[in-house]
Formats: sequence, structure tokens, C-alpha cells
Amino acid sequence: MLRLCASSRRLLAGCIYTGAAVTWVHFVLAPTIEIVDEEEEEEGDEEEDDDWDEDEEYEDDALFIPLGWTKPVPRRFYRGSDPEWQEFRKVAADQKRHEQIRHKLVSLVRNHIARDPAAKRLGHVDVTKGRYWLDIVFPDGPPQEYERAGPKTDPTIDVLARHLEAMQRAKQAGSNRPLAPPNTSERTVANTNTNTNTNTAGKTAAAEKHTNLPEFEPIPPQSIALSIFSTTLLKNWKNPQLEAPRGTIIVTGLIEIRGDKARTVLDVAAAYDPLIDKYVVLRVGSRLIQDKQQRPRGGR
Repeated sequence: MLRLCASSRRLLAGCIYTGAAVTWVHFVLAPTIEIVDEEEEEEGDEEEDDDWDEDEEYEDDALFIPLGWTKPVPRRFYRGSDPEWQEFRKVAADQKRHEQIRHKLVSLVRNHIARDPAAKRLGHVDVTKGRYWLDIVFPDGPPQEYERAGPKTDPTIDVLARHLEAMQRAKQAGSNRPLAPPNTSERTVANTNTNTNTNTAGKTAAAEKHTNLPEFEPIPPQSIALSIFSTTLLKNWKNPQLEAPRGTIIVTGLIEIRGDKARTVLDVAAAYDPLIDKYVVLRVGSRLIQDKQQRPRGGR
């Protein structure tokens, strides 16, 4: 009985190994053999054709099979002679351009929120009002790269490792990699528009408190919807992270957006390309949503 079980196990193992070998030959080696046969036939029929490019033919028919997990490669950093670093030096010395970069991001975010149907609960958004605090950060190097090993038929079978950009890997994994801590940053002072001053001369704190006392009225459905909307956003809020593409500058901080019914504070992180004067990547997260008139939810 024991000998019968041992022989059955050997037979089962042999079938498994044989099936794996047949599958490998059928799906991997068979296309390679067909490609080689076609090339030999074409060479026999067209010996006088000198324009045929073997590399292009093999490149079109090459098959790469990724195996295993992606792993990071040693990170590279900018050198002083790199063109990206030279461009960073030009931007760092131009303070007027710093303000232009900040204002460009503020205008981009506010105009987008003002046109977004999901932000109608804020009411009419005035894109000229609100404060912001933005930092300009010069990355130490290009984004993290990754590699993935696997066999490649070209037409022979070779094992190689393919490099993946950080953003490509983030799309495949469905998440963003954490931002590497930079060592160079430019801090700004919180900017306030002159139209945002709401306090008038002659009013005392007590008078303002008395005039702004809320009325004890039932909460309108719109305020309830805004409260649910803000609670959901804040519950799912995460600090926006990004890997800036090569040669771009990171601009990160807070932007306030004011509507006639509510206001919100957004946590933004963007990648600015100084060569084309445009933002190429933008991540936005909601940090605060506040109704302008807050009524007691418990009633009188």
C-alpha cells in the first residue's frame, strides 16, 4: 500500500512537471521558433535586399514577461553641472518669479474650484479673496526609479530588469509614493488680499459679538448637506503626496477659497516646470470646510 502511494505521488509529480514544460514550450518557445523560421524563409527569398533591419524586426516581435515584484534602484541626485540644477539656480535667484509661480497656482486652483459643480455648496466663489501660504521646494534629484525582472525573447531568451518611472509604478500600484524630504525650500509669508479685511474702525469686540449672534432658527437642509459633505471630505482627507517629474519644482502649502456661504482651506502640492512655465502635476486635499453662519444643531 505504501509503495502504491509513493508511485502515485511520483506519477503525479511527473505529470505536473511535464505539463509545465509543455506550457513553457508552447507559449514562450513556439513564437520564437516561428519567428526564426520566418526570418530564414525571407532571407532565402530576398538575399539581394540589403535594407532589411534585423534589430527593428526583433524589437517588434520581442516579448517581455515580468516576474516578481518591482524593487527600487539606488536613487540618483542632481549634480551641479546638470541642466536641471542650473535652471533651479536661475529660479532661486529671481524673487519676482517666485511670486508669479505662487500666484499662478493660486489662480489655477481657485478658478477650478469656482467652476466645479461639486463646490456649489460654497456659494459664489470670489477668486480674488482669501489667504495662502505656499513653499517653493527644489528637489534633490529626479523621482525614484524601480526595476522589474523577467525573461525576454528577442528571439533568444534573456533575463533582464526593466526600469519603471516612479509615476508609472504609482499608476500600476494605484497609490502614490511618499515625497522624499528635500533640503532646500523657500518659505513665504501668508498673503492677505486687501479686500479680505472685514473689521471696520470704531467697532468693539463686544459690539461685533452682539451683532453676529446667530438666530435660533431651524437648520436649513442646505446647511445639513454642507455639514455631511464636509464631514465626508475631512474623514477621507490625506495629505497630498507626489513625486515631481524630472526638472520640475515642487510648490506646496495651503490655499483658502471663500464663497458667500462657506469657505474651505485646501492642502495643495504641485509640480511646476520652469522651462514651459506650466504646472504639470497637481494634488489637492481638503483641510477645512466651514459654514459662514453656524446655528446650534441641537435647537433652542
